[in-house]
Parts: sequence; structure tokens; C-alpha cells
Amino acid sequence: MSEPSVSCDCCGAGEVLRVLRYGRWVWRVTTEEAAAELADLLRDPDAAFRAGSADAQSLKHDRGTSVAAVGRPPRWVVKRYHLAKALNPMKDLLRRTAAERAFRSARALEQAGIATAPGLAFGVRRRMGLPVCSCLVSAYLAGTRPLVEVLPDGPTDAVLRAVATLLARLHDAGFANRDLKANNILVREGGEGGEQGSATAYLVDLDGLRRGRCVGPSLRRKNLARLRRSFLEWPKAGRRAWDVLSAYYEQHAH
Repeated sequence: MSEPSVSCDCCGAGEVLRVLRYGRWVWRVTTEEAAAELADLLRDPDAAFRAGSADAQSLKHDRGTSVAAVGRPPRWVVKRYHLAKALNPMKDLLRRTAAERAFRSARALEQAGIATAPGLAFGVRRRMGLPVCSCLVSAYLAGTRPLVEVLPDGPTDAVLRAVATLLARLHDAGFANRDLKANNILVREGGEGGEQGSATAYLVDLDGLRRGRCVGPSLRRKNLARLRRSFLEWPKAGRRAWDVLSAYYEQHAH
């Protein structure tokens, strides 16, 4: 396998990205270390989604995207954006690809001190000059579970406080998320250091994230209403959990 051509690029806030080209794929990678560790994945990202892959586990597949955890044990998450609409390649000539937009959103959250999965690389594959597929590679957050898996049995107060704090910080920093739901929040009980009675929450799947100067009361309510629907899918545990989360949110939001 031939080595990729390499150059550098800037990605906002003065960040320099390493540009790698593998065939029709053009990648931008955060560090040389990441470029080396991800080399096999970047050469053939579609391998993570092939049936029977020994090093990948499918996490999601629908018309618009496929997501897989890569590595044994998992070390990375790769998200592939499909050609869902015929006009998307033309649109992506005039705008950033979905993978780049998600990468930049993750970077913006990190800079604002809001927990998310760190983006490591994003790439685009072209056909006849048109972008027909893009991929985002992020760090795998070991020890986390989607909030949606915690809800049926009733999340602890520590988990609900962590989620409420995450959302308050998100809104206070000027971010809104039109796709805020329990599938897109990961929680780790025991906190970063494993201490009892604490938890950490992470916002992932950032395609619905937007940032403005401020997030007013109406937009906050709209975001939270979207999340509330996830809770009410389990009425017995969800209603109590939502009441607790809402109270914590009001305490932490400014």
C-alpha cells in the first residue's frame, strides 16, 4: 500500500490539520500521532461497515448515516454520511461537508468546556470532482452508556444532575441543538475518576448543533421539549426523571 501524500491546512482558531490523501479520500487529521494510529482506518473507512468485520461493531445504520465502533477494545467511532439526497453533492461544493461541520462543532464544544467525543479526523471521497461521501472519526468514550439505555430503570440523581449541567452549559455558551434526545447523550456513572455518587455526561451526534450569540428562553424550551419526549417513552421512570432533571437545569442555567 503506497503512503499518502501529506500537506497541512488550518481549521479555525489557528489549528493546523494534517492533510492525507488515500486514493479518492482526502482526510484532515488533528495530529501526527492520530494520523499514524488511524492509518488503516483512513485508507479504507468502508471496511468498518462491511459484514463480518473483526475489528468493528455496528452502532447505527439508517438512510443518512452509519456509525461503527472500531478496535478491540473499541478506540474510535467512525460515522459515515451517505448520499441521502441527489442534490447533496452539489450543495457540498458550496459548503462544508456534514463530517466537517460535525468536526468543527465538536471542536467548538471542547473550546467552550462542554464535554463531547473529541474529533480526530474528517474526510471526503469524491467522484468526478463531486463530494459523494464523508466520514468523521472521533475518540471512543469508554465506560459510557447512551442515556436512552439508562432511562427505563430510572437514572440516578447523579446522572440527571450531570445531564442538566451539560445542557445548561450548552445553552449558556450559545449552542442550540434541534436534535436533542436521549440517544445523543452518553453518561458515565462514577465520574471521570470513578468516584461514587457522581457522573459525567457527554453530548454526541452533533449534526443538529448550531451556535449563535445567545439561546433565549423560547429556544431553550424547544430544545428541552425535544429531549422530554425521549423521557416520556418510559412514563413511570421518565416522568420522575424529567422533573428532577428540570429542577437541576433551572439551578445551573444562567
